[in-house]
Amino acid sequence: MGKPPAITVTHISKSFDTKRIRSLKDRLIRKNNGENLVKAIDDISFVVPERSIIGLYGPNGSGKSTLLRLLAGIMTPDTGTIATRGSTAAVLDLGAGLYEEATGRDNVFFVGSLMGMTSKKIHKAFPDITTFADIGSFIDSPVKMYSTGMRARLAFAIAIHASRADILLLDEILAVGDADFQLKCLSAMRARAKTKTVILASHNLAILQRLCSRVLLLSGGRLLNESQQKVIDLLKSLPAGESFTAEALSNSMLPIIRKGDALAVHRSPWEKVSVGDIIAFAFPNLPQIIVHRVTDVIIKNKEKICSTQGDSVLFEDSWLVKKSDYLGTVRRSPR
Repeated sequence: MGKPPAITVTHISKSFDTKRIRSLKDRLIRKNNGENLVKAIDDISFVVPERSIIGLYGPNGSGKSTLLRLLAGIMTPDTGTIATRGSTAAVLDLGAGLYEEATGRDNVFFVGSLMGMTSKKIHKAFPDITTFADIGSFIDSPVKMYSTGMRARLAFAIAIHASRADILLLDEILAVGDADFQLKCLSAMRARAKTKTVILASHNLAILQRLCSRVLLLSGGRLLNESQQKVIDLLKSLPAGESFTAEALSNSMLPIIRKGDALAVHRSPWEKVSVGDIIAFAFPNLPQIIVHRVTDVIIKNKEKICSTQGDSVLFEDSWLVKKSDYLGTVRRSPR
């Protein structure tokens, strides 16, 4: 019998009232007829296995941060249930828990103690935390003197080394810091996934695909139906020479493709794909069609791999596409 999941989410929804409440009297006498309610989370269900890294991806306003707050217990769903196995820690705003007037050193001990570490354990972890944060002598300066990036470095270093929780919830940690710091974050999260469960929300789809065993796609508060993977599998099974049409949901490879454009995807042979071609592909753990330009062709162990890049990718690393990921070459259809 398998282990029970770390998180079980069952049909949860969460709405917010957008009408401004000016006074207690307004709150007491106003009837809520639902006209001003906006559903941030709309009937979402999923299961997260223990010791895994799960990604949350979607545009601004899709519900990622609200979902993390619900999982952390900061908010409660209007309907549905959330069951977690073990303790949970959330880092939803890097630097928000740091005390401005205290030094970085004092903050390590203060935040570490709030996360359940003893003074002895904090002393033991302190060299690792300072090495990871890499802020040098600023560790003994007040946090109010830190740049945004330095705060983020210190906050994440404390969270990843000090948290004793079984489930770690992280929101947009890859949106700050330089490439080297981001790589350290990725390495640290992979290490944590050996003993903990990690939920990571990010706009960086390329990194989520590479890091996570599964990526949940949110749009308008709803979880995109994972049956979309069946559609992608069907498209991949089309024979060479066939074509299908898809609509672009976001800008990619500007000025060639814009949101709303109709795209013609031709199942041209993988062997003929070359540098400069624009191709469509999808990964097994990410049920979404991605469109990029081929920037290089690599032969590794007699296998052809295309290195690709898209204008919407924030991270500098290229995406590596194999034959099993490939859907076809792309052109914009006439309007």
